[in-house]
Amino acid sequence: MESEWHTLGKVQYQKWTAYEMEWKDEVGDLRDFLVSAAPFGGPVALLRDPKKLVKVDAGRALARSLLIFNACGRKLCEVPWAKYDEKDAAGKANALIGMHWTDELRLLCVFENGACVTFGLMGEVETRFAILPPSSKDKVVTFEAWGGGFVALSEKMALIQVLDVDSVRPKVSLLPDCGLSEANPPTCMAVLEPRFLKSIYPEVLLGTTDKSLVVVSKESGVVDMRLQESIKAPISALAVAPNGMFMAVFSQDGILTVMNTMLDKKILSFDTQSKASPQAMCWCGEDSILLYWPNGGLIMVGPYGSWLRFPYPQHIALAQEIDCCRVYSATSHDIVIRVPTCVENIKGVGSTAPAAMLFQALDAYDSGDAKADEHIRFIQSQNALEEAIKDCVEAAGSEFDYASQSTLLRAAAYGKVFVDSALDSAAAGAVESANPLDAELFVDMCRKIRVLNALREQAVGFPLTVGQFDRLSPEVVVSRLVAMRHHHLALKICEYLKITTDRVLVHWACEKVKAATSSNVSDEELVALVRKKLKHATLVSYADIASCAERANRRRLATMFLDLEENATDQVPLLLSMGEFELALLKALESHNTDLVYMTLFYLERTLPSMDEFRYVLTREPMYAEANNLMLLYYKASKSSRLSALWSDTQSAENDLLLSLKTTDLDEKLNVLKEATAKFTAAKMPITAKLAEEQAELLQEQRKLEEKPENIRKRQLVGLSLSDTMKLLLRDSKYEPKLLSVAAAFAKKFKVPDKRFYRVKIKALAETQQWDALHKFSMEKKNPPCGFKAFAVACLAEGEKQQAEAYTARITAVDEKFETLIHLEMYQDALLLAIKLKDPEKLTSVRNLCGDADICSQADKAAMDLGFQILTGGDSPVGHAKMTN
Repeated sequence: MESEWHTLGKVQYQKWTAYEMEWKDEVGDLRDFLVSAAPFGGPVALLRDPKKLVKVDAGRALARSLLIFNACGRKLCEVPWAKYDEKDAAGKANALIGMHWTDELRLLCVFENGACVTFGLMGEVETRFAILPPSSKDKVVTFEAWGGGFVALSEKMALIQVLDVDSVRPKVSLLPDCGLSEANPPTCMAVLEPRFLKSIYPEVLLGTTDKSLVVVSKESGVVDMRLQESIKAPISALAVAPNGMFMAVFSQDGILTVMNTMLDKKILSFDTQSKASPQAMCWCGEDSILLYWPNGGLIMVGPYGSWLRFPYPQHIALAQEIDCCRVYSATSHDIVIRVPTCVENIKGVGSTAPAAMLFQALDAYDSGDAKADEHIRFIQSQNALEEAIKDCVEAAGSEFDYASQSTLLRAAAYGKVFVDSALDSAAAGAVESANPLDAELFVDMCRKIRVLNALREQAVGFPLTVGQFDRLSPEVVVSRLVAMRHHHLALKICEYLKITTDRVLVHWACEKVKAATSSNVSDEELVALVRKKLKHATLVSYADIASCAERANRRRLATMFLDLEENATDQVPLLLSMGEFELALLKALESHNTDLVYMTLFYLERTLPSMDEFRYVLTREPMYAEANNLMLLYYKASKSSRLSALWSDTQSAENDLLLSLKTTDLDEKLNVLKEATAKFTAAKMPITAKLAEEQAELLQEQRKLEEKPENIRKRQLVGLSLSDTMKLLLRDSKYEPKLLSVAAAFAKKFKVPDKRFYRVKIKALAETQQWDALHKFSMEKKNPPCGFKAFAVACLAEGEKQQAEAYTARITAVDEKFETLIHLEMYQDALLLAIKLKDPEKLTSVRNLCGDADICSQADKAAMDLGFQILTGGDSPVGHAKMTN
């Protein structure tokens, strides 16, 4: 790399010729092209300018192509531009307004009709979006971009802001009306990036014909800065410094003005003596400005009005960087950068700085001169050895020449020897330096320089300064190397700097998959090759490789890679996009991640053509039951009408039963029960099906009973239970005796157990005071199924104690009779029965429950006669019997 130093006031600038461009045979003159160079030594995009006349020869195609080169002019890809040059029905082409590289190294192309297309580093289309409505007749006039977005100006003076331009769906919004019109049109435009404003929105700077500047932002609205006192002519060009603190303003009277971005302080006013606006204007670092006129060359203006000229006979393109400016021509790639203070201290003519003395000490040491020791002693006497070493290390990082780097690092290493000796003598009382040397500074810089030299190789073409390397970070540098398909170098840098290699290996695997589509490599061989290469990687996402295989139309290969993916969160979405619905659902269920299962279910619900097919998938295998239940819970919570579509036969039949209870229409009840019976039968639940069928029969019979002439009271029986129906019929038999036989026939038809029927009839007759009918009923059987106790209890409940005693007398079972006597509070009869039975427990029960002193004494006497004593249990109604001698 060749270097030249140029004096600008009190500081030095150098111009490094980084590369002789490899495109010089293909790119004759940059003036024939639209040029967009990515920052940080990134790729350069060229597209032939349709407004320029081009000489046609046999070696040049007539059709335009988008050419993407790396920083040394090596072609990365070529994109045919014919489809973007197609004319509309009116015969007018959709003109390209401009190109710009984003933070993710995507080339953004903005067209006149508002269409935007982003291209990848290898020419593939990444995204498409529009910033104007399809029906709009407005057109984009110009735009200004930064790494994360851009602002476009339309013919109708509308400002359109686009943020997150690298995302799948960039955020497009309209900024407030700038207040300009065709009578007062904007003369230039610039953007102050959001990162300089501590905001998520940029500020748009618009020059006006009335010698002012309008600032437009989404948050602050429109502000006219009224710069007429500072600017004496309309502004024709703007450039914001890399730090966002200063702004260069070129006016139509040829005056270059530098102001702070608050626009309240003028820092510099320089007369360029050119009424023509520069073709390009940008900052070189943070201290100087470069202006380019094709006929006047490249002019640099410093902070105190000093200037110098860089002659360029060829047409050039400028690319502003954070610490320098890149100059591209058809033959070379130059870097114009300020000479760092540390380098100037060392290499400046007649410099006596500590770093220069250390550099001279190394030279003397190499030649065997004793002055080496004198120089070291002098530096130590100034207590500046550590400072000299730091300057040498930093100067080595700032150099592009390998020999200079080595010499400066050797000088730093030579000085470190004496620093180490001084540290060893610190215990003896030596004075320590005020600026102690960082032990890792030398090692870190050596690593950086080794990486930077590898990146600057002609075969790589990624020339970074040490400042740019620190700003990007090693991880981003590796990502950009991977995007340029330098996988081997990226892998070596990761290993050298101890960075994870997973991202490099995944990208390499994806490129292997893409390359294998045109080869005869089998899926099994490719998977084995990738697994062998990635076996030591810990955070590899096989889902990314599978996604690449899917895009390459290798479905089987994609499935094989997905089987290797351990993270279901990455695995399931790709399976869904591939159409492997059941496999995706299975993986989601196996992950036990409810959110992932729901995401899969919602995708299936939207994608499958009908709910029947959705239900078929969820009920096809028993293992999907959990997913089906989750969906049912969601439908119930959201009260969705789709709930019934996912029910099983059993669930649907159960819902039919609920509907039969809720509805009041008998025919609807019968139809619903009929459907429920069929569904229970299909679900192989014969008992439940029989119950549903019997319920339908009950409803039908109840309707018939309502229509019978015996129903003289016009009772509503439909919907009552079996017992309530019988009870109502029996109660009404008081008015129509024939209902007794109707109730009996009803109970027989539905096979009501005799015991149950007896209890219902006894209670109904007793409640309606039908004592004759009750007596007649008790005589039908010698021993009624429920016994005579039920008769006695029913009578007692209605206050007919005499009737109850009569039925009690007919009880033959001793225990039942005793319990009935107790229930009827016939304690005297109960006592006689207990004495007759000689049962101590029954005697005790009578004794403790009666509450009659006479009966209690009789019970005590009977107990004594029987040879035992009744022990009362306090307040307890039940006592205890104790045998006596």
